Amino acid sequence: MQARRSLQHIACAFSLVLGVALAPQRAAALESPTSDKAAWLYNENSISRVDLLLEPASVDALTYGDPYSYVPATFTLVRGSRTYGPWPVTVKLKGRYGSWRPLFSKSGFKIKFPNPEQRIAGIAKLTLNNNVQDGSFLHQALAYELFRAMGVPASRTSFATVTVNGQEQGIYSNIETLDDVSLAKRFGDLGTQHLYEGNYGSWWGDTNDPMSGHYEVDEGSSSNRDDLAALIAVGLEGGDVWYDHFLSVTDSDEMIAFWAVERYIAHWDGYSGLVYNNYYLHSDASGRFTLLPWGTDQTFSTSFWGGYVFEYVGGPLLQLCIQHPVCVGRYIDALRAVREKVDEIGLPAQADTLYDLLSAEEEIASTIGIGDWPYWEKEGIKSFLAQRTIDVTAWLPAVPPPPDDLAVRPRDRALMVSWSDMTLTEGTLNGFRVHYRKESGTWQHADLFDPEATRMRVADLRNGDAYRVRVSAITSNGSSAQSETLRGVVGAPAHVLDAAASRRTGGNAIRVAWSPPGYLGSARPLYEVQYRRDGESLWRSLSYDASLPTGGTHQVVIRGLSPVHEYAVRVRAKNVFGAAPWVRMTVAP
Repeated sequence: MQARRSLQHIACAFSLVLGVALAPQRAAALESPTSDKAAWLYNENSISRVDLLLEPASVDALTYGDPYSYVPATFTLVRGSRTYGPWPVTVKLKGRYGSWRPLFSKSGFKIKFPNPEQRIAGIAKLTLNNNVQDGSFLHQALAYELFRAMGVPASRTSFATVTVNGQEQGIYSNIETLDDVSLAKRFGDLGTQHLYEGNYGSWWGDTNDPMSGHYEVDEGSSSNRDDLAALIAVGLEGGDVWYDHFLSVTDSDEMIAFWAVERYIAHWDGYSGLVYNNYYLHSDASGRFTLLPWGTDQTFSTSFWGGYVFEYVGGPLLQLCIQHPVCVGRYIDALRAVREKVDEIGLPAQADTLYDLLSAEEEIASTIGIGDWPYWEKEGIKSFLAQRTIDVTAWLPAVPPPPDDLAVRPRDRALMVSWSDMTLTEGTLNGFRVHYRKESGTWQHADLFDPEATRMRVADLRNGDAYRVRVSAITSNGSSAQSETLRGVVGAPAHVLDAAASRRTGGNAIRVAWSPPGYLGSARPLYEVQYRRDGESLWRSLSYDASLPTGGTHQVVIRGLSPVHEYAVRVRAKNVFGAAPWVRMTVAP
């Protein structure tokens, strides 16, 4: 709770950057691939077998030479009834301080397929993680699943048993390699300018220098890193200008979701962690950056370095976000979303399913060789997730209340949305978000960064289209609860004003009067009056031509009524684009 209060205090110290976003935000163009010719390889419902054969010269090179240089090998993969190989490939060892193991001691592998005609479903590289830092063998599969569920284009995973020159090495995680093949599946027409791999914080170089050893170029030009220099410059700015520049060079929705997932799964060895390590920065052709996860084998535990907090460590962009009143609200929203997503995708149940897959294989079970340890590691994941829900809920501030008194008024090719003045008892009010969608469409939104605003015009709509509309507040404590949802028809008239209904002398007639609406619509309007007697279900209708003089008060008289019964009466304006809401009245006997 104290951490949360201090976070709010810092957020309140920053002045607001005011602006209006009237057009819907561009939908995320990044989607984890769900179907392609390699999808079966990353389907976790079965396990592959990989056999590597190395000649003595290759064994010596990996043992006594540079283990991170590729050497010749022969590769075979068997998956069910499918066999690929034997093919000539090149192989090197992978892993660093924690996960590196020598050859024949369950080393990790990176494998290249140099011959385009001898590749598995077009894949140019395989990454086989040895899982030596993950006794459950499940951390990477579950972590990347959660990233993808949150819209982060993370690698897909599956499992494999590996032999090297006939020697069993055990269970490996087959992690989809981030290269030109997989990036094209995720970014499509956006293209790839660079893929940078971030390593070991400042241990391997100055993180503020785009040419330093911290940034390894996996795709793109090694000499021209202007895109990275621009991103680093944003991280050095701070202050009020930082957030606008951050939005201009990043997919901010994706990045903030990335940070929230890393923090939720306790990825201490990632961008959001204590070491600032194990992450990829992808820039598209326009220089817009996305974060991609890596090295998640030590997640789902708070035992390392005395636990894991939700703020104040990690890469510079995250730290600046947490200290900015708008960005921190988005980060809080993302943490709430991750908490809900864990339940939505059934992550604990997935842990059980994957464990059952691995333990059901007699051959694989025999290679585990450590009794019931993977079972208890799997149960530890489930315990972590249960406790994480509690911890995150305790850390998160209360959801702010929604804006009140929502009204939606049609305009020509627009909707005018209004609400009452709003104040908060906790946190900083930054502005408002108007959510809108067609009757059967997806939600879009427009943002107004003005805490004193009470209305917004949503423009560039089509007359005649009906929309559902609701409003939430943008605060340093995250998005507020959403208001009620109202319906509006673009270009239709607004509701009539000052409507009243009264009995005429004798009681067998009712006079209905009203004033024209503030907006008559984008086409010639009519007024419609309906009435029904108490106890009846069907309405009877009258129409009134609004081409008659529009000033002053309009009225109609409904005749032939019973003087001893109560009547319900309603009136509205309408045109070819749609009708305004009914204004309702009751007339006593």
